[in-house]
Amino acid sequence: MIDPLHLANTVLSRTWGAQGSINRMKLSRVMYLTAAHYRRETGLDLFTERFLAWPYGPVLVSVHTGFAPSDAKGTGITRYAKDSAGQAWALDPAPKVDLSIELVRVATAGLSAAELSKLTRAEHSPWRIAWDTTTKIIDPADTIDEPALRALGLGS
Repeated sequence: MIDPLHLANTVLSRTWGAQGSINRMKLSRVMYLTAAHYRRETGLDLFTERFLAWPYGPVLVSVHTGFAPSDAKGTGITRYAKDSAGQAWALDPAPKVDLSIELVRVATAGLSAAELSKLTRAEHSPWRIAWDTTTKIIDPADTIDEPALRALGLGS
C-alpha cells in the first residue's frame, strides 16, 4: 500500500509542471479517481486509509490536513507535504500505479475542482452510497464501478 501523501506529492509534481496550480479539493478528487481506477484495473487498494464522503466529494483526511497550511484559502497548494523529519517524498510508482496516475491526471486536466466534485457526487456513485450512511466511509469495492471514471472516458 502507498502513503497517500507520497502519491499526492507525485500528483503535484506532475500537475505543477503541466497544468499549474491545484487546490486541495481538486487534489482530493484526483487522488480518489486514481485509487478508483487502480482498483478497477487490479482489484487492489492503493491506501489503507479510506476515503470519506464529505459534502463536496471524497476526501482522504491525511491529504486534506497535510496540505492545509499550504492551501488555507483554497487558491492552490504551494509546497509538498513533508513527513515528521521535514522530508518531502514522492513516488517512483509501479507501472500500474503510474498508468492510473497519468490517465486520471490527463483526463482531469481541464476540469475545475467544482466540476470534479459534481462528477464524483453523482447519483448512484460510491460517494452517494456512503453519504447516505452514518459512517460516511466510501467502500473501495464500490469504486470499481465509479460513474465518474466512465464520464471521463476511463471506464466501460
